[in-house]
Amino acid sequence: MDAAFPVLVSALSLAAGYGLVAIGISLTWSSLGMLNLAHGITFGIAGYGAWWVGTELSANPLVVGVAGMATGAVVGLGGAAVAFLPLKRQRNFPERSLTITLALNLVGAQLLLKVFGPQAKNIPDIFTFDPVNLGGQVILPDRAGTIVTASVVLLSTMFWFR
Repeated sequence: MDAAFPVLVSALSLAAGYGLVAIGISLTWSSLGMLNLAHGITFGIAGYGAWWVGTELSANPLVVGVAGMATGAVVGLGGAAVAFLPLKRQRNFPERSLTITLALNLVGAQLLLKVFGPQAKNIPDIFTFDPVNLGGQVILPDRAGTIVTASVVLLSTMFWFR
């Protein structure tokens, strides 16, 4: 049990992140009837927005989180203005928007790599509570926070759709 517990916590944390991404893709699919392949660049720029605010302006977890969400929202609206609105009345809207969102993602990812380089950037800790101790096994705040937050968002979305 001792060796399996950290693997289980890591798997739950990773699954929580994937679940949040799946909700975003599912909401786009259900509302627009097409796939948005620019989610990666939206999340990437949101992460860099949070990183910049966390290193340059404030290390407050609430400020960093709001900055990341606001940056992601602005990028998402910009992507919609470029990829969806001009093509809305065109023939083959789903295919065209799929192609342009893929192009936005590929070009945007390369631009981020060029501007910020390949090294990972750390944002200030968002979950600042003490590690959780479960029967001698420790769960770090970032893992516990990710699992709890994603569970709340996923369950809320599920009940909202019912």
